[in-house]
Amino acid sequence: MIAGAYRLRVSNPYGAALSDAAVVQLAIKPEIIRQPQSKLVAAGSSTVLNVRATPDRPVASTQQDIEGVLAAMQREDPEFAYEVMAVRALPGFEAPEGSYLVDAVTRAYTDVCGRSPDVGPIPPFVLMGSDSGQMQSAGMAHGALIGPGKFSSSLADEYVEVDKIVAATKIYAATALRVCGYVE
Repeated sequence: MIAGAYRLRVSNPYGAALSDAAVVQLAIKPEIIRQPQSKLVAAGSSTVLNVRATPDRPVASTQQDIEGVLAAMQREDPEFAYEVMAVRALPGFEAPEGSYLVDAVTRAYTDVCGRSPDVGPIPPFVLMGSDSGQMQSAGMAHGALIGPGKFSSSLADEYVEVDKIVAATKIYAATALRVCGYVE
């Protein structure tokens, strides 16, 4: 288990603020998938934090952590004001061990692409919060998150090559045939 005490330091041309220490314990090694970039926020304006966590981490808990850091900043600078709200909170998704659907998708992928797919938690872990989590929360225990190619969503000039869309379509069809019992 990885553990440590961490503090957040925020600065601007008018000064700096350092948060109280927070202890972090993780059951898995953390991975930074996108390095943070400095951001200048004008007084009275808004900014957005894109925070993603594993399925066992409630949104309210993450929000409390963020609010704790901001409250410490406000103690340092009483004019600093903040409001935190979850704009879009998607539940995380994990397929059960031995899932028949994961097996069907894996076999279909291998048939279509000629190689085995990566299965399990695959970076970027941003995919934990997807529509699959909504379906699992509604009672659909089995699921697989698969799409055409590897790409990061919500980027300027985002695209997917046509051959990857064709391959994904074949994988979806082959999976459906297996799940419905038409093909072994």
